[in-house]
Amino acid sequence: MTKEQILSCLCVYDERNPYYLPFDEDDLSRKPTDCGCDNCFYNRNKMAEFILSQLPQQEISDEEIEKAGERLVDDEYEFNAFIIGAKWYREKIKQKQ
Repeated sequence: MTKEQILSCLCVYDERNPYYLPFDEDDLSRKPTDCGCDNCFYNRNKMAEFILSQLPQQEISDEEIEKAGERLVDDEYEFNAFIIGAKWYREKIKQKQ
């Protein structure tokens, strides 16, 4: 299941949903807290929120990778290898989602 498929299971009034429907504040029958959309009614929204909370953090910055490398590696060659490997792994995680 792709990340986009998971996001499409969120409430239709959630801006992360690719099929998002803007909420009109004058229309109280569509109030998101008491939502009756199919995703909320069949609890797909709860499932999607849970899955999203379990996904690995994908937005690790270059600065965070370099700080981790400085803490973990003393040798300059190993440091460079660590940075390259960590950035490669970050991109692979992004591709899977």
